[in-house]
Amino acid sequence: MSSSSKTMKCGRITAVGKTEYAEVPIPEIKPGHVLVKVVAAGICHTDKMVINGYCQVFPRIPGHEIAGVAVEIGQGVSKFKVGDHVGAGWFGGQCGECDKCRENYWMECRSSKGLGCDLDGGFAEYCLVPQNALSIVPKEMDLHEASPLFCAGVTVFNSFRRQNIKVGSRVAVQGLGGLGHLAVQFCKKLGYHVTVLSSGSVKEQLAKDLGADDYFNTSNEDWTEKAQKLGGFKCILVTAPNASVIPNLINALGSDGKLVLLAAVDPFPLNSLQLLIGNKSVVGFSSGDSRDASDTVQFYHLNHVKTMYEKVPLEKAFESLDNISKAKFRYVISFDYDVKQSSDFAYREGVLEIKSKNESDNNVGHSIRVVLSFPSNQTSGEIVLNTSHVLDTFKPSLAIIVGTCSGYKDNETPISRGDIIVAQSAFNYQTGINTNDGLQFTLNDCIQANKSLLSALKLTDHSKSDWIKYPSIEVSTTYKREWLLRAFFEYQDHKDNLAKSVWLKDQGFDIKKTPARNTVVQEMFGKQYNNEKDKLVKDGLLEEDENGIPNISDKGFEKIEILLNRYGDYPYNLFKEIKPNIHFGQFGCGSALEQQYEVVNKKRISLAFKQCREKSNGIIAIDRDTHAFYLTTSNYKEISFISIKSVLDYADGDTNQNNNYIDYCNQLSSSLALHTIKSHSFENIDIKTIHNCIPPLPKNVIDRKSSDNKEYIQLISDSFKSKSNSVTISSLISGMGGVGKSTLAKQFAFHCI
Repeated sequence: MSSSSKTMKCGRITAVGKTEYAEVPIPEIKPGHVLVKVVAAGICHTDKMVINGYCQVFPRIPGHEIAGVAVEIGQGVSKFKVGDHVGAGWFGGQCGECDKCRENYWMECRSSKGLGCDLDGGFAEYCLVPQNALSIVPKEMDLHEASPLFCAGVTVFNSFRRQNIKVGSRVAVQGLGGLGHLAVQFCKKLGYHVTVLSSGSVKEQLAKDLGADDYFNTSNEDWTEKAQKLGGFKCILVTAPNASVIPNLINALGSDGKLVLLAAVDPFPLNSLQLLIGNKSVVGFSSGDSRDASDTVQFYHLNHVKTMYEKVPLEKAFESLDNISKAKFRYVISFDYDVKQSSDFAYREGVLEIKSKNESDNNVGHSIRVVLSFPSNQTSGEIVLNTSHVLDTFKPSLAIIVGTCSGYKDNETPISRGDIIVAQSAFNYQTGINTNDGLQFTLNDCIQANKSLLSALKLTDHSKSDWIKYPSIEVSTTYKREWLLRAFFEYQDHKDNLAKSVWLKDQGFDIKKTPARNTVVQEMFGKQYNNEKDKLVKDGLLEEDENGIPNISDKGFEKIEILLNRYGDYPYNLFKEIKPNIHFGQFGCGSALEQQYEVVNKKRISLAFKQCREKSNGIIAIDRDTHAFYLTTSNYKEISFISIKSVLDYADGDTNQNNNYIDYCNQLSSSLALHTIKSHSFENIDIKTIHNCIPPLPKNVIDRKSSDNKEYIQLISDSFKSKSNSVTISSLISGMGGVGKSTLAKQFAFHCI
């Protein structure tokens, strides 16, 4: 298990009606069980019933809307592995042997136990769950969104689909709370005409926003007559039961109509004639098992249903339960990882000093706290989790994601390698959706960039901006190595008369000396010259004679001649010779097809890009992470956000990547990000003290070093340690969501420390 602590925080029941918060041992793994690190736990009205007497064994941890990450696997578990995102609801597993199990009624298993009642539940940092009670949650899904699906979600989805109502029929949802807002979306996505039944008109606009076709105010006496004039409802899902409204709901049913009760209700009067006339029925339904929960999660994910919830900390779980009627939709306990202690969440922070507008005045006008984060990988799920952690922890006013993308070479406005593309919007592309015609590709869920920030970038005269000058910390190691190889090549190719080498002269060489002692070489490499030379020898491009003097090999000659034929005067310094342009356009984002290509007219065409362009002609670039970043940041209304990517290769041909460009492109995108921060209008706030926390380095740091053989990220850490442990700031935080690029760290170290 990854946790170094042997205890966990929890909220638990100590006696009927009595609760407390406590620190208890983390459950020990058992055969057939999975230990789940709880990320989110929904709060349900049933939890109140459990506390007030339904549970008779104490102490007991309640909570049955659980979503988290599998951190330890018990013996005999084959369906799950460490790192899986999983969820569980009330259903605590089945025996598979009793009469109910043999009849496929798992929820009624004679030995079944309820999570959060008979078994400890989700009001804790960890939860031990039987494997047959668990369901997989796609890693692209926010676990806070997912947790209510394991009770509220599966209850409405499973109950409705099992009524066998003809598609296109008129159905109704009574109540628009935790269950109701999901029921409206599920019914609409399943293909029904949906009416919301609720007292008053306060929720009418919300109902329409969720997709409802009609809204009936049940405070009006004639609403049932209105329903009958339309033929009545084939089904009414009762999500907020009240005994007094049941007779009217039955009256609103059409022929063969079903009134489905989804929660306990006080005794109510029932006139049998109401049911006999029109063959109506009243049905009770109790949630679903892990199979039903899996179906619910998959339908939710594929059809873009949206859970509405409000996060609360564990310490307010029971208070929130007491006030559950005041919740807009669903309270969800958030167990976000303590990011400052997690080696999987690496970040750095520093201060960017902005000089006063008077150029003759060298005084600092104001300072901005800058936070960089480095996800362990670039899957959309990791980007969502990492971005949420950054935004929840540091509460920035500006969030920027930087890196590289694959651009559209044949765009109407030509796009070149090294150019910047700012994502005006981002589509999510998916593959692997099963249909009658096989696996299908979809392009959906377009999310717009922050409009004000996008407008500001468009209005900036970038030709007069200094951001292009920022990438000048140090030329890339690839360029230096190829430069050194070219130097050896020129010396060897013109050894009889070095004066004939135009390249050596242009590079400032003293042709009377060898490269090893030349001041130009020393300035270029410093102490790293021998390292670079040894790497060329290791690669077989140089070979040393019996005296240890390096000479270019036949393989080296062949390579340099190919490069010269392809690029002309090669190598060249990208930072000096390429003038990048800025483009604005749509991104297609995902990873399913990113590395797959097809060859057309000797060009390697990205399949992802090809299929994205077939769906939308506006897409001019593809990457993995912009959509996931926009999806997350768009939920934080007070934060401005933008994705800035530099073109590394061409998605519509010429996908071969040159390492010389990787460093260059990352420096360019982070440079424009720095410029955006410098020019952003932050609100002034009171001076605060920020204590710098240097967590462990990322597990998979890209090994790029400075001229003194120190890693750039380590340089950042050393710089902090050599300074005071606190800094003062007078502006709102600026957060930069990174994508694990050490180049970004270089920019940060150079400009912000």
